Amino acid sequence: MVDCLFLLTRILFICCYFLTVYCAQPNCTSVTNFDDCPENITDFCPENIACACKDGEPFCKCPYFRGQWGNYWYMGTKCDQLWSTMDLILVATLPGVGLALIVGVTIQTIHYCKKKSKKNTDNHR
Repeated sequence: MVDCLFLLTRILFICCYFLTVYCAQPNCTSVTNFDDCPENITDFCPENIACACKDGEPFCKCPYFRGQWGNYWYMGTKCDQLWSTMDLILVATLPGVGLALIVGVTIQTIHYCKKKSKKNTDNHR
């Protein structure tokens, strides 16, 4: 009985969650692409960020601006991540630099080990 009650409670919570998420989204079925959402939904996008529709799905129009140190823009489904030009450059280049460093150290180590083993075999003769 307890397991059945626990299962029914979980199903109820999951259904309420999906209904809340579905009801919070604006209806974009009859809106052309990149037009504003037809309803005033304050919970879908953060404050002062416009809601728009594309392919029948709502999205938040994330703002961008030019600051003293470069360009800045918001990313994410709810415009919750602030990125700058420097952030993008670092995210794009640092993994490549790290990989090149690892490959270089590996090749240098292999070359050193082969050279050392060749000297050891020549000394034993």
